[in-house]
Amino acid sequence: SPSIGIALYPEDGTEHNELLKHADVAMYHAKDAGRNNYQFFTMKMNERARIKLEQESKIKQGYANNEYINYYQPIVDATTGKLKGFELLLRWQSKEGLVPPGLFIPVAEDIGLIVKMTQNAVQRGLRDLREWYDLGHRPYLSINLSIKDLEQESLADDFELLITASGLPASLIRFEITESALMIDINKAIDTMHKLTQLGVILALDDF
Repeated sequence: SPSIGIALYPEDGTEHNELLKHADVAMYHAKDAGRNNYQFFTMKMNERARIKLEQESKIKQGYANNEYINYYQPIVDATTGKLKGFELLLRWQSKEGLVPPGLFIPVAEDIGLIVKMTQNAVQRGLRDLREWYDLGHRPYLSINLSIKDLEQESLADDFELLITASGLPASLIRFEITESALMIDINKAIDTMHKLTQLGVILALDDF
């Protein structure tokens, strides 16, 4: 399943370094197109690569500046109308304004930053949940896990430390896992899910 990028002489460059650079750009576009294919270099690819690099830089800077915040979407029991929990939603409060998750989460996944962002979001979420708990409320907190999260062998151990530090019952935590995430490495995903359930958290299958 190779991903092949092709640059042509002299249209795409007259020096070998330039040709290799453009072929490399085309190769990454072949990967983005689903792998197992080839792409010829175009000047538009250069522009898209520049824009992507700028996005990655801004997202990293936003993380360094603690610009990512938690939003909480209420989960209501349809039969009783009572509030049961909250879904944790990650948002980016940038200097230009609030950035929709669809514009930064896929990029954060590509560059591997989503794992740290998720851990930080969970830490903030547990802190807020602790405040509600101390006020006598008992909502659960539902957290989405990405493919990158599930690939981390230390995922269960990391969350165990966070939950233990919060002093909250693990049963108040629910992890939502998409069906597509399970298909990447099913054995590793199942192993991670077993470890999570052993902590006492609840797992939910999302987007199936």
